[in-house]
Amino acid sequence: MINIDKSFGIFPAAMLVHGKRAEVIASNLVNQDTPGWAAKDIDYQAALQALEDNGLNNDMNMQSSEEQMNIALEHVKYRQVMQDSVDNNSVDAQLENSAYVENSMRYMAAIEFLNGRIRGIMNAIRGD
Repeated sequence: MINIDKSFGIFPAAMLVHGKRAEVIASNLVNQDTPGWAAKDIDYQAALQALEDNGLNNDMNMQSSEEQMNIALEHVKYRQVMQDSVDNNSVDAQLENSAYVENSMRYMAAIEFLNGRIRGIMNAIRGD
């Protein structure tokens, strides 16, 4: 049996990290009025490197989806507080919104790159 997982490159891992990062940022936005809420983010580069180091790109079936998610979530960090607030909430709604939009665009780009790889593989199989 032919294993084509390596053909997909880093894009499946990138999509996984962007997906988890979207959840973390959305959580910040939902809790922007919660007293004491500390804004969080995922260290994208570190999470992606950890997934790569743990073999996600070498064998997609090497780890369960839950294990992959846990690897990404190990890189959740608290955001630096930009401005003190009365209720000790560190969410900056503008920062979170822009981070969410940027993350979404990067997620969509990863999808497009992965689609391109898949189209290339399909063309090779068909002999186009």
